[in-house]
Amino acid sequence: MNSQSVAVIVPPDDSAVPQPQQRLRRKERHAQQAQKEYPVPPTVINCLNQPHSITNHSYRDFSKVPPPVDAQAIPTDVSQQSFPQKLHWLLHHPVYGLKMEWKLHGRAFFVRVPNYLALSGVLQEVLECRRYSVFLCLLQSWGFKLITQGPDRNCWYHELFLRGLVHLTLYMDEPRDARRRLPDPANEPDLYAISQRFPLPATTAPDAQDQPPPVQEEEQDDVLPEM
Repeated sequence: MNSQSVAVIVPPDDSAVPQPQQRLRRKERHAQQAQKEYPVPPTVINCLNQPHSITNHSYRDFSKVPPPVDAQAIPTDVSQQSFPQKLHWLLHHPVYGLKMEWKLHGRAFFVRVPNYLALSGVLQEVLECRRYSVFLCLLQSWGFKLITQGPDRNCWYHELFLRGLVHLTLYMDEPRDARRRLPDPANEPDLYAISQRFPLPATTAPDAQDQPPPVQEEEQDDVLPEM
């Protein structure tokens, strides 16, 4: 009696096709962000549907959004704060705030003296990174975006990073691997016009009594790192 061969159907290995899985994860992450609830909904300024290879400059105004209901207080110890919260602290510092400054509208900041961040020890002592290029990568991993033209050229912004509203950092997503994306100057937000419609509350910088860390010789890069 002749034996008959039985065809065995092997299901496709999903790991062999990572691109669809990556797209699915991105869709799930975007859906979670869209479903995120705020005590007061932000105002949508601009909503763009861009390819993932291009910087998406969609923007919402969060200036009226209060702190999360069940959120823990932001630590007073700077070493226990998140990266965006440390940036707030630096920008309000009487010494460091002269080297990293808010723009007048309070929706973006710029680094006036990159060398100072490295040589003063701020990068290592406060932000826990040794090089300026690592600092730029951290900005991108936390979702900060660079403006490439206009009055805010070379400034970094995040819709949840507003002067005097440090509680908004509690809504920020956890950092993820940053990918280098192509700029999109045509869709960069006009932060001055947005601030005219939605002015930020007047704030005064708190007294920072912390002494600057000792000067340390560190190499630094002033250019945007390759991702």
